[in-house]
Amino acid sequence: SNNFILHLLFVDQASTSQVAVFPSANGIVTYSYNLTVSQQIGSYRFVITEENSAVELAYSDIFMVRANPFAGGIGTPIDPFQVSNAEQLSAVRDYMSSHFIQIADIDLGVSPWTDGEGWTPIGTNTYKFTGKYDGKGFTISNIKINRPTLAGVGLFGWASGATISNVKIENVDIVGQQRIGALIGSMHNNGIISKCSSSGVTQGGNFTSGLVGNLYYGSSLSESFSSCTVIVNGVFQQAGGLVGRILTSHVQNCYATGSVTCSYWAGGLIGNATDNSTIANCYSTGKVEGQVSFGGLVGGLTATTVTNSYWNTETSSQSVSAG
Repeated sequence: SNNFILHLLFVDQASTSQVAVFPSANGIVTYSYNLTVSQQIGSYRFVITEENSAVELAYSDIFMVRANPFAGGIGTPIDPFQVSNAEQLSAVRDYMSSHFIQIADIDLGVSPWTDGEGWTPIGTNTYKFTGKYDGKGFTISNIKINRPTLAGVGLFGWASGATISNVKIENVDIVGQQRIGALIGSMHNNGIISKCSSSGVTQGGNFTSGLVGNLYYGSSLSESFSSCTVIVNGVFQQAGGLVGRILTSHVQNCYATGSVTCSYWAGGLIGNATDNSTIANCYSTGKVEGQVSFGGLVGGLTATTVTNSYWNTETSSQSVSAG
């Protein structure tokens, strides 16, 4: 009987190229084919025909070959995507489980990133960032976000099990509904944040902070700081100069210098810490204003260990703290 021919069909131009020839045989044949870097951008599918016949016996789903939207890399731990400008930073949201390094300062204070509601946070509650982003100490400046009905607001909105490091954020102007931080709105499930910083102003409702809105479920924050002014208007809760709330998570070697205003559970460093969390080697100096459960370092504290941490009683205008 005739052999079988595997073709690669370029759908956009209705052109085909022969990939392989298989002899007629019973059973399953496995074949690997690597698309080259010179492959044309567009839609493709694989097609199997019998030798000397144009009749399609089987075909694959259509798949896309597209240009790398980044400055380099392929998104792996060994060869991460390289982010050098605002367009590439925004493209991170299309590769949520990949690895990234930043290779230049990025200014988001220009159109289209300042138009309308401004920057769209990377990651949602249903589609969280799970990859690794290393800012390499370069800055991301002038983030503007005006989304008063959105939960999960910051450079990143939501992440789970992700690693974010060496990100330096400057001069943010952020308004959200809740879970707000210059770096990220909410980090979950053993996420790691290290050596990050922020400045500017963040405003919103519950869990508003200078850097990380929520730090949950085994996540950690280390060697990071914020000078953001944190403002919570109305009867809302759990705002901190660095983190709004930590739950079963860990903060160490961090500090905050920005002022915090919030009705309930306001802290110069952390608004509320609960459920076997730890705080170690941290301090805060910003002024803290609240109505119920507020303190110089931490606003509320439940089943949490605080060690070698302090606040400035004069600059915070607070002589007591939950921590």
